[in-house]
Formats: sequence, structure tokens, C-alpha cells
Amino acid sequence: MENRMLPESQALRDKIMTAKTFRSFASCCLIAGAAIIAGLGCSPKNTEWPRGVASPVWSSYEGKEPVPGIDQASITCGLWSGRGMAVVVWTDVTTVNSEFLAPVTTKAEGFVFAGHHRGPNGRKVDCRCATRDGKTGTVAINGANYDLARGAIFLVSTTGAQTRVCQLERDTTKLEVDGFRELAKSDQEIRGFFTDAFKASKP
Repeated sequence: MENRMLPESQALRDKIMTAKTFRSFASCCLIAGAAIIAGLGCSPKNTEWPRGVASPVWSSYEGKEPVPGIDQASITCGLWSGRGMAVVVWTDVTTVNSEFLAPVTTKAEGFVFAGHHRGPNGRKVDCRCATRDGKTGTVAINGANYDLARGAIFLVSTTGAQTRVCQLERDTTKLEVDGFRELAKSDQEIRGFFTDAFKASKP
């Protein structure tokens, strides 16, 4: 088979077209990336990003009747780099399944942290936090909506006839996933909420 060389001018034109095609493709990639970042309300220099979810659970009796929410609890934590936790939904039931959804599936909602908590008595707590920046957004708990900007910690008691929710405005940047059990013992506001709900459920 005969091998034919392209004329020098034709080879040069082919190289130029190849370079132009590559630059066009690279430009499209950069534009698409910038559009995605802009759509999330973030800048390329932003170092705060979601890190997924955590679901601490504990149950301790210590020879006494347990106080739900203090001696036994399950929590959905939305983790956010640079901010510790974007949202904390603290319940008095002991079974939880939490999940994290990215904007590729949630679209305009941004990042979503969701939790499904279940108790042995059939009581349940379904929570969902949608946020684009880890600071603002909507938190839904059993169908009721709350403004994330007004507080990132939600205490939920299923003890008694009705589910009770208390929203707390706290600094969540230093919260640790393994520190909630100790916090349940030391924080007076958290202890007071769950203890009062427990006492009110007694005949």
C-alpha cells in the first residue's frame, strides 16, 4: 500500500484546526464549571462545602427509668466543612437512617440532609434540611417548615400525645459527632426540654 504525505500547508491547517477544537472544548468545560458553581451560590475560592451526614445514636439506662432525648436519642447531623455542622436534628427515638443528597438530584434546593427516625412505639420523626450555603435554607420536620437562619439545632420530643419541636440558635462550628451524649448531660436548656416533655407525659 502506498503511503502518501500530506502537503505541508494541509498538515499545518490540520494542526491549527486541532488546536482550535481543543481550545473550544476547554472553554466549554470552564464555562460549564463556572455555571455550576454560580448556580450553587459559591465562588471558586469558597472553602466551605458539605461533608455528608452523621447519625449518632445511644441508649443508656444505668438502673433508672431513661429520659428520652437524654438517656436515649438519635440525631441527624448535616456536616459542613468550615462550619462544623449546618443542621442538627436531635430526637428522643433510637433508630435513624440519614442521607445526603447533592444538587445533581435536588436541583435548585441545593444540598439536602435528610433523616428518618423511628421509635419502638411507632412514633416517627422525618426531617429534611435544604441549604445552598450551610447557613440559610429550610428545615422540614414532620411536615412543618422552619427557617435555618434562625437556629441550626432542633430538639424533637415524641413523648406525650403530640410531637414537640424546639429550635435553638447556637454556635455549631465546634460541635463534635461524638460529643452529643455528654452535651445531653451538661446543657441545661437541652436537658430541660426533654425532661419537661418526659414529666408532662406522666399521668
